[in-house]
Amino acid sequence: MIDDRLFGSLRRFAALVHAVPDSVLVVEVDGEALLRVGNQCPGRIESEQSASACGFRNAVARAWSLHRDGHRMGFLSLTGAEELELRFVTGLTAEPEPDGVIRIRIDAEQVALFATTLDIDTVRDLADPTHPVGLREDRALGVTLAHVHDAGDPMARLGIGDLAARCVVEELVESVNPLVADRP
Repeated sequence: MIDDRLFGSLRRFAALVHAVPDSVLVVEVDGEALLRVGNQCPGRIESEQSASACGFRNAVARAWSLHRDGHRMGFLSLTGAEELELRFVTGLTAEPEPDGVIRIRIDAEQVALFATTLDIDTVRDLADPTHPVGLREDRALGVTLAHVHDAGDPMARLGIGDLAARCVVEELVESVNPLVADRP
């Protein structure tokens, strides 16, 4: 079954593979590719399946909706005992950064972005007003994409990297809060 942690990763990666040109998400089980997601999935192996970025985003959004309504969800034909690994592969125009930010070159412009499961208002509250960052909410996935243009500017890069770190911490705090609230 898909737990909240895996759903969070699936939702973030569904948003990223949908937003980042030429990117591919590879879902692996025991080191073998099971599913490739992207609009260009070269090297398809007969034993694996593929999906478009839009199709995968829609499937994850639908599964997330059902999960929030209390349904238990599986992934493909897996039993739930397998350990899934999600590997995001950027295309030629994008570079992943260590802080989870993806830098994309579009013509002469650089854009940096990341995805978080935090709602747009929380991300807005965490943002440093001296480093403006654009925000776009994907309500179906329950994900917010944060982006900054001119990512070659060190101050813009610092701003989005700082916001990405703040969002990771806040996601962690939110994931622990129900456990803390249940304590006597």
